[in-house]
Amino acid sequence: MSTPAGLVLPVGPEAPVQSGEGRKRAWELLAAGAFTTSLSLALVVCVPSLRHWLMAPVTVGGTVIGAEAVRWFRRGTDVLEPRACAGLFGFHFFYVVPVLTVVNRTWGTDYYNPPDWPEAIGALSVLNVVGLCVYRLVLDAPGRPPRRRQPARILNLRTFYLFGVVAAAVSVALFFGYQVRSFGGFSAFVAAMTNRAVPPDLTKLGSILLISQAFPLLVYTLALVRWRDAFARGPVRLALLLTGLVVTQFFVAGLGGSRSSTLWPLLLALVMAHLVVRRLTRRALLGPAVLILVFLYGAGFFKVGGVDSIREIRQTGSVTQAESSTGRNVPLLLTGDLGRTDVQALVLHRLLSGQMQPEYGTTYLAPLRLWLPNSIAPLDFETKRDVGSRWLYNPLYGRGERNASKVYGMAGEGMINFGLLGGVLSFAAYGLIIRLIGRLYRTARDGTALTPQIFAAMAWGLTIAVNADLGNMIDFNMMFTVPVVLLLLLSSSRSPAGPPALGPTVPQPHRPPRPDPVDRERVLR
Repeated sequence: MSTPAGLVLPVGPEAPVQSGEGRKRAWELLAAGAFTTSLSLALVVCVPSLRHWLMAPVTVGGTVIGAEAVRWFRRGTDVLEPRACAGLFGFHFFYVVPVLTVVNRTWGTDYYNPPDWPEAIGALSVLNVVGLCVYRLVLDAPGRPPRRRQPARILNLRTFYLFGVVAAAVSVALFFGYQVRSFGGFSAFVAAMTNRAVPPDLTKLGSILLISQAFPLLVYTLALVRWRDAFARGPVRLALLLTGLVVTQFFVAGLGGSRSSTLWPLLLALVMAHLVVRRLTRRALLGPAVLILVFLYGAGFFKVGGVDSIREIRQTGSVTQAESSTGRNVPLLLTGDLGRTDVQALVLHRLLSGQMQPEYGTTYLAPLRLWLPNSIAPLDFETKRDVGSRWLYNPLYGRGERNASKVYGMAGEGMINFGLLGGVLSFAAYGLIIRLIGRLYRTARDGTALTPQIFAAMAWGLTIAVNADLGNMIDFNMMFTVPVVLLLLLSSSRSPAGPPALGPTVPQPHRPPRPDPVDRERVLR
């Protein structure tokens, strides 16, 4: 059979795989469009405050990112696959949060010269549609030609346990022997960390804080690797280990009110257990997801009111009074803690109205300089809090006059620094992050080597970077991710065995791990 001149028929398995993926993506977009449009029409009919033009771009944005969320529900999709999880969280971030913000009016009331909020949220939703299209283009862009594969790093378990125990012991010694002691003892430490009227200044601890708060996740990693077979056979043991991590991490870093300092290690620990021990199912993740929401809600009272709020709830047997005194409630949890719609809409309004001009990198440079020695970068510069104070509360504020503790998200910080272009380009940066994490995750999931699995778990936390600022991501990675990654690098080496694979690879369907694989790490134990 001959073919017309100039026509090249696809040969090999790549063609049907690509065609099949194209059909799946088209179906995902249609399913997301049908669901989001139907939901929006129902909301517009039932909720008067949503009868506004903003629902058009919100619905389009929900459709674009919703197609990514549909991946998570597709049979055969890994429940912690970064792209699917980013889509699931993105649907909440770009569709659910704007709708809830308008319905519940959960925007700030202390901003100077506030905008017409529905109009401002509508303008933000238009920018989000453009940004989400850029995000999808980055995700679906063809990758570079396949390069020679390097062999995976093989973990020397004896070195890993030795260095890990030493690192954890040093961290524990610094926490109890220096950090706690600097407050005057255990009781004084707890009292100072839970004092919301005069919060302690931990900046004087410097790099010691980085090391002293690292031991909970280090100990968890050592235990998970050492007894991974036992945890695979007994999920209750794994649940107890995760509980121990959460309780310890809350005491070490959460007493000051930072909920992220507790939840960030928990997310990393869940992904690590998923890759190293046993694959988690959607049903298995339901429990931790509910507990995380309950923790965010309850710890919100503790963050604002400290121990007094918890005592008030115990005495009254109700959260009503605590919600009134602290201003914390479920709508604020869903829109303020798990979304950035109001503050991003305000930032965009400031730019469009000409009230503020871009800062050209100020909030990006500040967190980098905080981790440098004073001899290299003296602490005499504007921080994100100084910049935020001018953008949100008073354009005449100088450095240190008011500390705005808001988190703006990737798009919000991008707009503050580089205007509308910065907001759109932040979506491209987020797409590149998800592509990189996805590549690391697939390599770890499809192999049996421990080093790529733990490393991919540490990188997975960047999946929710869309909700954070650069400073948040640097701080959390320095405190929790870097110690574990350094331990891996010191305890592993490239495997010289086996020729590297060449040529393109065909995506394979997810297969559960073999029941008891024998690999080089087990032999080295």
